[in-house]
Amino acid sequence: MLTYILLGFLSRAPLSGYDLEVLLRTSVMHFWSAKLSQIYRTLKSMEDRGLVTSEMQSESGRPDRRIYTITESGRQAYQAWIPDMILEVDDIRLPSMSHYFFYGELPKDQIITRLQMWREEYQQRLHRLEREWPTTAERFREMVPHSEHDRVIWKTSYNLALSYMRMFLDWIDNTLEEIDLHLPETLD
Repeated sequence: MLTYILLGFLSRAPLSGYDLEVLLRTSVMHFWSAKLSQIYRTLKSMEDRGLVTSEMQSESGRPDRRIYTITESGRQAYQAWIPDMILEVDDIRLPSMSHYFFYGELPKDQIITRLQMWREEYQQRLHRLEREWPTTAERFREMVPHSEHDRVIWKTSYNLALSYMRMFLDWIDNTLEEIDLHLPETLD
């Protein structure tokens, strides 16, 4: 998946690995994340496969940067990928929920404490997302050429991220209420 995300960004403009990491953090981070080292490994693989080329670019007063450009082969691979992605229904993979599933082995107070900590983290993320979106969106738009279609798609993607965080906060609140009402204080 990371290959196609990177190709999508590179189909707009030649970019450095660092630029790509910034774009990931400011756009699809709520759906797909990657560390800078993973981005560089993927770019190397993409270059080996002929999907991108790279060249060093000198900038006065700054370190040299390796700039990646999509090739015709990369553009074809990206264009072939776009129509397929919406047809897939994603499996839900939430490692934290897999962990939560086994909380029944914990005392009630520990479950509540963990859920409250989780809630605080999601609340902070939601506030950060709401606060940073205008600046983030503007920075993203400055980094890559875009169309009116892109603007609407990016905004609705952001709305999904907000909805997900709000839904998860609601779930935590409902779960805390359910646990408070129905769990005994101690394990049997």
